[in-house]
Amino acid sequence: MLRPHLLLLVFACVCLLSGKTALADTTAAVHWQWAELIPPSEPFHDPFLDLSQDQLDDLGYLVGLAEDISALEQRDPGYFRLEAMRAERDQLTQALSQQGVNVEQLLSQRKGVAEARERQATATADEKLGTHGSLRGFLVPLDSVNDSVSRYFLVQFSPLQAYGHDHTSPHPNQTILLELVQRWDYPLVCPVLVSGKLQSKRSRQAVTNPDGHEALMESVYSLDDATVKRVQVKGARECNQATAAAGQ
Repeated sequence: MLRPHLLLLVFACVCLLSGKTALADTTAAVHWQWAELIPPSEPFHDPFLDLSQDQLDDLGYLVGLAEDISALEQRDPGYFRLEAMRAERDQLTQALSQQGVNVEQLLSQRKGVAEARERQATATADEKLGTHGSLRGFLVPLDSVNDSVSRYFLVQFSPLQAYGHDHTSPHPNQTILLELVQRWDYPLVCPVLVSGKLQSKRSRQAVTNPDGHEALMESVYSLDDATVKRVQVKGARECNQATAAAGQ
C-alpha cells in the first residue's frame, strides 16, 4: 500500500498531466467555416436592397448624369447638349418616382449606408484571432515578397466563379492573406485546405482576374505559419490529376 505522501505525489502528477492535455486541446487546430469569420453586427436598414436591379442601374446612371451636368454647368454652361441632358435627368427621376423610388431620399442616405456596409465587411471575429484552424478555399496569386516567399489571397469561391460576372471582390473579412515559402502553381478552379494561426492584418492589392479585368482586393486577416494541402474533388479531373502529380 502506498504511503500518504506518495499518494499525494501521484495525484499531483495526474493533475499536472491533465492540465497539459487540456491546454493542448485548447490550442489544437479546428476547421472553420467562412461564415464564422464574420462577427455579429448591429442590423441596419439598407434601402438599396429594396430596389430591383433595373432600378439600381437607373439610379447609378442618374447619379453619373447629374454629376456630368453639374460639371458642365461650371465649365461650359453653353454646351449644346446641356438642355437635353437636364431633360433626360428629369424624365428618369420622374420615372423612378412613379415606381415608388424617392431618389432624393436615397441619395441622402448613400453615405451612411456605405459606411455601415464598410463596417460590416471589415469587422473581424476577435475571439478567433491568435487561434489555430483550417479553411477550405481557393488561392488567388499575388506578387512575391522575395525569391523564397510568395503571397496569395485565400477566398471561399474560385476566382473563375466569383469574378466572372460582375467583378465584385469578396468582403475583406472573407479574404485571408497568405505568405508561403514556395510557389503554388495550382489551377484556380481547384480547392485547397489551408491551416495556420489567424491574425488581424489589413492588406490591399490590385489583382488581375482570369478574364483580364483588374480588381482591388482587400483582406483584414492573415494566416501565420500557413500550410497548404490540395483537396481531392469528386468529378474534377484537372484538380485530382494535379493532386496526384504532386503526391498528395
